[in-house]
Amino acid sequence: MSDSMSISIWDLIKYVFKWKWVIVAFTVLCVILASLYIDAKQTYSAKVIIQYDDACISNGKTLDGQEFDSNEIKAPQVILNVLKDLGYENRRVESIREKISIAPITPTTVDNLKAAKEKLGEEYQYFPKSFTVTYKGNSSQENTRNILSRVIVNYFKYYSENYLYLATLNEVDYDLNKKNFDYIEQIEQIQDNVKQTITSLTTYSKDSAGYRSPSTGLTFEDLLKEFERINEFSIPHVYTKIFEGQVTKNKWLLLNKYTERIESNTREMSNLNYKATLTKDRMDAYVEANKNVPNAYNEDGTKVEIIEDIEYDHSEDVEEETTYDSLIVNYANDSIAANSRRLDAEYCQTIIDKFTAVPETAVNYEECEAEVQKEIEDILTELTELYNKANSNIDDYNSYIPSKHIKKLSGVGCFENLYGSLYKVIALIGGLMLSTVAAIGYEIIKKYSKYSEKKEKEKKEEEAIGEAATE
Repeated sequence: MSDSMSISIWDLIKYVFKWKWVIVAFTVLCVILASLYIDAKQTYSAKVIIQYDDACISNGKTLDGQEFDSNEIKAPQVILNVLKDLGYENRRVESIREKISIAPITPTTVDNLKAAKEKLGEEYQYFPKSFTVTYKGNSSQENTRNILSRVIVNYFKYYSENYLYLATLNEVDYDLNKKNFDYIEQIEQIQDNVKQTITSLTTYSKDSAGYRSPSTGLTFEDLLKEFERINEFSIPHVYTKIFEGQVTKNKWLLLNKYTERIESNTREMSNLNYKATLTKDRMDAYVEANKNVPNAYNEDGTKVEIIEDIEYDHSEDVEEETTYDSLIVNYANDSIAANSRRLDAEYCQTIIDKFTAVPETAVNYEECEAEVQKEIEDILTELTELYNKANSNIDDYNSYIPSKHIKKLSGVGCFENLYGSLYKVIALIGGLMLSTVAAIGYEIIKKYSKYSEKKEKEKKEEEAIGEAATE
């Protein structure tokens, strides 16, 4: 090409400026198409970091001494509860489980220490306490976040139920007075439940270290005092009223019930005492049979020497229960059970004596019965309120317990599986470059075409002049 075909930088700038709107339009179109592609193909993943605070996890063990397995985070029972919570009962458990990945978080110092140990030919095993839990979801960011959130919530519940101590209460039957129970039976059942609750609350009060429920503002100690007040004052007052007026719905039926209880307890007591006697005979026979077995205490002619400061590896110890140990346990259990039956039979006899004795003073029966009914109603009403508060305390405490053992170090965050901004930048740069090159190329081709036509025309003119000169 001659110099007239040369293209300067200024020419390129002019070409781009000439086609600037086409270049802009094409670039915008590329970005729009990239956005549509991303929207059609985009999916989201959610991620959260959790940490175990129990020292046993650092040894690869759970609180009950089993091997720790981080895959329990996506245990089938956990996922099943997630599907129930979100109303996805028609989905398969595996459809969620296979999309959850659990990665341990290992500090850099641990990696360096492990590498150093391996260089020395030593083994080093590290059990992580922190894990990243990731769920690869669908095109809905909200749905993806919700699923992972429910997985963590239900896993915390699963962990608590399997490895932690959770408070529970046995509540009283609030409809006792509407059923076919006599007044004395109603107050007995109330007292039994209240005593069980007092026992439970005593334990929770000690274990909770003054925990105060944010819902009720009460501690277990506060609730314990209320139940003890009912047990020590309200319930005995009802007993007194019942005995004073011999208040009953059907005295004949009541006496029959307690007579049957006496007979039943007496039979059970006899059976248990018989079993205890047999066990005692076996214990005596066992002792007699082992008198002549050589040992350090009865072997003749043997001098026993006690050696001190001996190192002993207790890791090989095995807890065993000997035959004699079992006999002692059985004897104690049977004797205690027999005594309980005896006490219950004596109590039943006391009730019969109370209801068959001649009243010492005249009592207005109808008035006394009305008072008993009202006091039982009042106790049940008060217990209803107390158990509601106690259950709120327990729910709060059960939610609080896991946070002492396992917690989230981060919120549930969502991120794109396709990096939309990156694709848009690529589309922007690609569209800009492609349209710019196309515009410049078009102008160069156009200029080359004109240049070629001009050269062809000049050539023809030269040929015509040459022919004319020849003629």
